[in-house]
Amino acid sequence: MFKDFVHIFVLSCNKATFLIEKELDNRLSFTERIQLKIHLSICKRCHAHHDKVVFMDKAMRKLVNMENKMNYFSEQELEEQKKKINEKIRGIKD
Repeated sequence: MFKDFVHIFVLSCNKATFLIEKELDNRLSFTERIQLKIHLSICKRCHAHHDKVVFMDKAMRKLVNMENKMNYFSEQELEEQKKKINEKIRGIKD
């Protein structure tokens, strides 16, 4: 009976890893959050994994956000650049 009780609150590392990944995309249920917090307070490896995953997720989201801002050009800006390039090409041919 105690074993069943422990498995309710203390997760395996595989289940904790799954919840860490799930947490990035979805909101965990109350039970899942509690289980994960308990597991992370006990397991140093999973706690370190959690910190790395969260850090990488934030860094990737920031990078994607920066790339989206950098890659945005209006149609007018694109046309102006095309004209400048064509003028340079014509200057080289002459």
